[in-house]
Amino acid sequence: CARLAHRGLGGLRPDETTSNMAKGVTIHLDASRAVSVGGRPISVKIPRGLREWADRRGLSLEPVFPDTTDASLAVIYRTEVEEDEADGAITALLQCPGVTGAYAKPEDDLPG
Repeated sequence: CARLAHRGLGGLRPDETTSNMAKGVTIHLDASRAVSVGGRPISVKIPRGLREWADRRGLSLEPVFPDTTDASLAVIYRTEVEEDEADGAITALLQCPGVTGAYAKPEDDLPG
């Protein structure tokens, strides 16, 4: 994965404050990383580069569909980054082997 100057949400010292909001980033992994045995929930092998990227920033990678038996859903993960670093995080994630997509959900428009 590409290097990114990023402290992550877990990287702030207790005496630091920030007004930056968290932004959810969705990550799609290569479907070949999903392993299923006998119709049980699918296990996914997280690419080492992706795991190291998240660990360096104190970020967690959470499955969007944790108990699915559908391989196409099992490879979708989510993490939270600081809003002003989302674009850089997405660029870095897209360079990780085994990652086929990464994006932040666009802001919802208010009706009207």
